Order: sequence, then structure tokens, then C-alpha cells
Amino acid sequence: MRSLKLIIHREFLAKVKNRTFIIMTFVSPLIMVGMFFLVAYLANLNNSETRNLAILDESNLMIQDFVSSEKTKYHDFSTYSLTQALDSVKAKAFYGLLYIPKEDNIKALASKIELFANKTPNGAFVANIEQQISHKLTNKLLTQQGVNLSKIDEAQTQVSLKIEN
Repeated sequence: MRSLKLIIHREFLAKVKNRTFIIMTFVSPLIMVGMFFLVAYLANLNNSETRNLAILDESNLMIQDFVSSEKTKYHDFSTYSLTQALDSVKAKAFYGLLYIPKEDNIKALASKIELFANKTPNGAFVANIEQQISHKLTNKLLTQQGVNLSKIDEAQTQVSLKIEN
């Protein structure tokens, strides 16, 4: 048993005293942090430019809800057909085309909306568009079911916590 402890001790010291073990102990966390910053940089690389997004809204439900901002400019392409709009978006080098087809059933419409993009769109950008569409379709569906939206807006409460130590 005593010789087993000596062997384990000797092998442990041989590994720990190795120069590569000592270097990698300090370098590997730096590599991990560097990878994190690289991913964050690449995610924001596509986020800094102003995006021109064409909207082809055949349902005429949402075109007025897309308000242009500093980073995103929305253009109404509702007078175009889908193929004309796609060709125009490519010719003008727009970021993409949001296609909202004509559909009477709101639940069915939610699954038929498409985003045609020239480049892979930023996740936050897509999430923002999805949130706007979801909010509008939910409100439209609630209105169709006879729910008073002003009552819901009045009932919403904002909570702000005060933190004390």
C-alpha cells in the first residue's frame, strides 16, 4: 500500500511539474475568454449597418405597424407581386423582403409569413420582427373574439423593484 502511494505521488508530480501543464493552466482560460469575445464580435458585425427591409403585405394588416428607425428602414412593396418584389429587393441591394400573404385565418397566417434575406439575418433583428408580427396578430385575434384591448392595456402593471442591502 505504501508503494502505491509513492507511485501515485511521483506520477502526480511528474504531470504537474511538466511545463505544458503549467502553461495550459493559465492559457486555456484565456483561450475560452477569447472565443467568447470572438463570437460576440461576429454576432454584432452584421448588426451595425442600416437595414432596408421591403414589406410585401398582401393582407394589409401590418404595413402601418412597421415604423422605420435609425437602424431599420421599412419600404412598402404592397403594389408589387412577389416575384417583382424579390427582383427589386435584389436590384436595390436591400437587406431582405418580408412577405405577408393574404389569409383570412389569423392562425394560418402566422405560419405563412416569410422573410427572404440576402444574407443570414441577425437573431435579434429576426426576433424583433417576430415580436411585432406576433403582437399585431394576437391583438387582431383578441379583437375578433370580442376582447376589449383597452381594458387589457389598462390592466397591465409595471413593476420596479427597489434593491436594498
